[in-house]
Amino acid sequence: MHIKYVKLTIIKHFKNHKGGYIIEKVSLCVILLFCLFFIEACKTEKKLPVQFSMTVDPGIEIAIGDVSNSPKSLNWLSTLTEQGINRYLLNKYGELMLLQVTSPNGKDFYALGDIPVTSGFIEIPIHFRSNSEDKIYVEQIMMNSERKSWTPDVSFTNSKGVLMTTQSTMFTQVTDAVRISMESGSFMFAYEAPESDTNTVLGKLEQADLSSQQGAMDYYRQVTTMLPIGIDQVSVVETTPLSSKVLVVDMLSNQIEHSGKMYYGSLIIRIWIEGWDHEAYNHILGDAFSISIRFTR
Repeated sequence: MHIKYVKLTIIKHFKNHKGGYIIEKVSLCVILLFCLFFIEACKTEKKLPVQFSMTVDPGIEIAIGDVSNSPKSLNWLSTLTEQGINRYLLNKYGELMLLQVTSPNGKDFYALGDIPVTSGFIEIPIHFRSNSEDKIYVEQIMMNSERKSWTPDVSFTNSKGVLMTTQSTMFTQVTDAVRISMESGSFMFAYEAPESDTNTVLGKLEQADLSSQQGAMDYYRQVTTMLPIGIDQVSVVETTPLSSKVLVVDMLSNQIEHSGKMYYGSLIIRIWIEGWDHEAYNHILGDAFSISIRFTR
């Protein structure tokens, strides 16, 4: 849709000034330029090692995996360790590739430019069961990554409004641009790293114009003298600070035959690098990070 819009704008402009042959040539060049940029971006995909761990309160069991028949067959634990989660991800994905994608709702994903994608993010099905607890809350999310120094190759304004030059040194962390969403039935919870000296919170956007946004978008603008298609109509999922526990799963009752316990529920966790984020610089791709999540009653 965005490509068609760009093409029509150019046709109107050149009809008034030049002529038919130039119209088609210029329109085709714009489309090819975008396609070549997208292909080049795909070629720079990097492997991203991610470490996860998840814990629950006593009286609650947790499991990971896809369920075809009954969740009874899952490996139920009190803690999902890094090894267990990574084993699942390795079997599912082979390689972990996180790209700069975007999501308006925490479950549907697009490349910048409003192109639907089915990869570039991580999706993990999590299950809970208990004989005493019928609700699951997320109480704590901890994201950690290396604080790295970076000297930019062009001058631009960072997300704090500070002019960075080729003589400047700034610090970045991949987790500043990471998003986590949790979906269970009608519940949707999304999280981003809090404000810090390296991070400016993006929050919820609806059809926002980011053409003058500072940070990664201004860096992109200075490097390419262009802006991504769709930058004038950006929508991203609302994130919630985790100042207190948040309800994420309302368990079903009378689930003994189905799950082996009285109460059972599940959710899908998705992790991605938000491409419209202030801190989504290309050089963070491939950086390792860890996520620790605590669920409680």
